[in-house]
Amino acid sequence: MKQLRQAIITISLIAASTYLASGSAFQERQPSAKPDSRQSGKQKDDVLELESGLITIDVVVTDAQGNFVRDLKQTDFQLFEDNQPEKIEFFDKGVHAEQRPLAAVFALDRSGSIEPDKGQVMEQQESAKRFMDLLDKESEFAVVAFNNEIKILQGFTNDHHRIANAFEKAAKVEGTTKIYDAVDRSITMLKKVPLVKNGRRIRRVVIVVTDGYDSSSTINLRELLSRANDAGVTIYSITIPNYMPTYNGKKERALTLLDLSELIPHTGGMDYSADTYDFTPIFKSIKEELAASYTLAYYPTKTSRQDGKFHSINVKIPKPGVKLRQSRQGFSGQDTTKQK
Repeated sequence: MKQLRQAIITISLIAASTYLASGSAFQERQPSAKPDSRQSGKQKDDVLELESGLITIDVVVTDAQGNFVRDLKQTDFQLFEDNQPEKIEFFDKGVHAEQRPLAAVFALDRSGSIEPDKGQVMEQQESAKRFMDLLDKESEFAVVAFNNEIKILQGFTNDHHRIANAFEKAAKVEGTTKIYDAVDRSITMLKKVPLVKNGRRIRRVVIVVTDGYDSSSTINLRELLSRANDAGVTIYSITIPNYMPTYNGKKERALTLLDLSELIPHTGGMDYSADTYDFTPIFKSIKEELAASYTLAYYPTKTSRQDGKFHSINVKIPKPGVKLRQSRQGFSGQDTTKQK
């Protein structure tokens, strides 16, 4: 099994080198021209009313030590579409995100390079259960298992016992790995979840548990990122790491194809290394990050919504010593010419 794992690592890194040599997976698109006219919007204090055409961005802000910055105001943020400033029509501080419902898909790698035993599967179950217990009661979860096939083991539910049973069904491991195709299936599932529940916006998240070595996906990475951005999905990864020896005798985590793709940070997510199958600290960190996030929203012009082109979104905070991650890099306008 170790020989198979090493072979997969080698093939994946060769593929990654070839892929990256041809250019970044998510290279910046050229901004398109846009008119000056703007649609007026209405701001709510606590509840986001998703009107037609409103684009939302979730932003996590940290200081130089990595601590969450929670005391920013709307005036601290600047928002740009295609490098042109936009008016922020809606702003919600992280304090309100604490009570925001979550729709999350657990995507579990069950390829031959993953070797969890029964006890480790039980640790995953308990970690997931504690994570769900921390969240809003209206949050819902689903479970997908993937190797060379992708199986939905449990559709969206708030029944924690059903989720635990789905983890148990995912105990068998075999076959190759379709990480990106599994993420794409998860995004498709999340797109069917309503954006608002009982007047509150639902945050869409995929949590991938994997070793990071994709070997058989067919979806194009640019298309995958575009689908994630358009659906407002943030992707987190929990990586079962492989360590490589270094010249000084120490071991460092080997980069994976998932790392090199930059899919996770381009959706505002984070990658976490898991040296044990007790994911409780990781799930707690994800929960804290979701609670600390800010929500910004604006109205793009009618032209950019309907021209069939990709439009970049960039959020800035003109303050020293802070870093931010945003949940989407842009959006794709609908091509209305194809609808005629």
